[in-house]
This record gives sequence, structure tokens and C-alpha cells, in this order.
Amino acid sequence: MSNESFVWDDIPNDDEKEQKSLYNMFNEIPEDDEESEKNIDKHKVDKKKTSDFKMSKKGKVLIAIVTIIIMIMLYLLIPYNKINDINVNKLYFSTKEDVIDVSGLELKKYYNKIDLRNIKIKLKDSNLGIVKSKYNYKKKLLDVNIQEVKPLAMGDDGKMYYYEKNKISSTKEKSYDVPKMVDLDKKQQKKLLISLSKLNYDIIKEITAITIIKDIDNRDLVLFQMKNGNYIEIYMSQIAEKMPYYLQMQQIIDKKTNGKPGVIHLDLGDYYEPFK
Repeated sequence: MSNESFVWDDIPNDDEKEQKSLYNMFNEIPEDDEESEKNIDKHKVDKKKTSDFKMSKKGKVLIAIVTIIIMIMLYLLIPYNKINDINVNKLYFSTKEDVIDVSGLELKKYYNKIDLRNIKIKLKDSNLGIVKSKYNYKKKLLDVNIQEVKPLAMGDDGKMYYYEKNKISSTKEKSYDVPKMVDLDKKQQKKLLISLSKLNYDIIKEITAITIIKDIDNRDLVLFQMKNGNYIEIYMSQIAEKMPYYLQMQQIIDKKTNGKPGVIHLDLGDYYEPFK
């Protein structure tokens, strides 16, 4: 037996071996288990990324919806229509200023909406004698095309006859610059008014009186007395055909006669005869 000494404490007993084995069981992770844990962690990261992506997609949709709502609110609340000027066709009994005043519009002011239908109603209900109106709004310019009542003539009874909506009406409430019909019976008045309704008011207002030429058998021949002192002899059936050219004819006659008045015969021959 050797003289080498040893300590009994250095020799592990069975209990210590068992404890070490249990410790290793719970603390030493096999390689396969370590790999499995890494895969679990990776799966969690990938799932988080996917979730973040889905949330990002939902966020974009939400932002788009909010943006659309804001744009609609701005569209409804912020005025964006502006009228810099209003063009109105030639008017005889009203002015551009009258139309603007009745319409309630203000130039160079922004509007949420230009209610053309409401403007049309206002103008028609006004006392401007407007039959109908059309509108075109483009590039801050409002074009207004207005059709006025067309006064034709005044009868011996003091009634004012005018043309509106394809029919002839009469009133005593308004007065216009129109010719007076003298010594015409109802049948002749009706025929004359129908012929006058086909003329522009530019020509009608140049006539002061209309009479029947009584010294002949043909009751269709009338005499127009004009503002510049001229007279025109014409058949009622010729009025719509020849009178639209009266203003041009008058210019030619004035140049040749230095404005000397006379009789323009449009009934036969279409010639001018100066007063003697």
C-alpha cells in the first residue's frame, strides 16, 4: 500500500453525482434545442415585421381617407369661384349695371357656388322686362345673354303692345319708345303688330307713327313717319322683308342728300323722293 495520502472529501459521493446530473439536465441545453429556440425567435421577428407591414398598409389607407375628407371639406367651405367681369349682350331697356344689381352678384368676389338658376329667376321676376336669359361661366368671366320684351307700338286706346314668348300682349303699366298706331282697326292692328314683331327694336324705335294711306283702295299700304323727318310708304306684307335694311338705306340717302328728308318708296320701285 502506497504511502501517498488522499482526502476523502475529494472523492464525490453518489449524492453529488446525482446533483450534478440534475444540474446538467436543466442548465445544459442540447444543440438541437438551441437551434429550435433560434427558429422561434426568428419567427417572432418575422411575424412582427409582417404585422408592422400590415399596420403600415392600413395607415396609408387611413391617411388617404382623411386626405379625401379634408379636400371635400375645403371644396365645400372655401370659396373658389370668382367673377372678374360680366358680359351682357346689347340691351334696350336695361343696363349691365341693372343686371348685376338685380342678380346680387359682386365683381371680383369669391363664391362657393354661382347659382345661375337663382339669378335667372331674379332677373325674370324683376321689372326689367326680361323674358329669358342664358349664362356661361368660364375662366372667371360670366357671359349673360338676355332676351328682353320687345315693345312694338302703342294703340289709340293707350295700350302698349309688345312681343313676348311668341305672342303679342298689351299693357298700360309700361311706356316704351315705340310708334303710335293711328286710325287702324283691330284687324289691321293685329296684322301690323305681327309684321313689326319680326323687326329689331333698333328699327322700331326710329318710327314715331304708323297710319293707313286712305286715298287708295288697298288698305294694306301704310305710311311710317320716322324720327329724322323721312316718310316710308310700304305694304304690311313687305315690312318683314324690306324694313330690316332701313338703317343702311338711310345712311346712303343721307350721304347723297346731305340729310335732306323725303319719302322712301318701298311699296313700288324702292326709290327716294325728296320733299319739295
